Amino acid sequence: MRRLLSLLSSLYSEFGSPNLIQEKGGGVYVIAPRFTVGWLLMSPGALVALVESQEDPRSFVARHLQGDWGDVRPDEWAANEYSVRHGGQLFSVYHTRHGRRLWVVTEANRYSTTILLPEESPEKGSGDANCESPRSESRSLEA
Repeated sequence: MRRLLSLLSSLYSEFGSPNLIQEKGGGVYVIAPRFTVGWLLMSPGALVALVESQEDPRSFVARHLQGDWGDVRPDEWAANEYSVRHGGQLFSVYHTRHGRRLWVVTEANRYSTTILLPEESPEKGSGDANCESPRSESRSLEA
């Protein structure tokens, strides 16, 4: 439990800072994030998926912060680019080494960013893991 709390606190302190520092191949790179993430949250299922694949959630959040939206459709990619400039919700899709799909969602007000499995999405209710994004779910509710 201490290790988990340490990881979560390091996530917050690292991504709450104005610049993100990564070490790769003996070099140090400073990456300016495109937006703030606010509070970093992780669902229980996402935590289990990351522990099983022995991956660090910081790598997914770093990609999200850089504007690498992962495996989203072209219309979702364009919506994210618009949302960065105009303050909308940001949505990324990544996969763990074991093939589990992870969503990284930053709220429009930038108060929080959540890593979760698609079936854990609060908008869903049905538990349908095939939903492509929280945006497509909310659009279908409006129709």
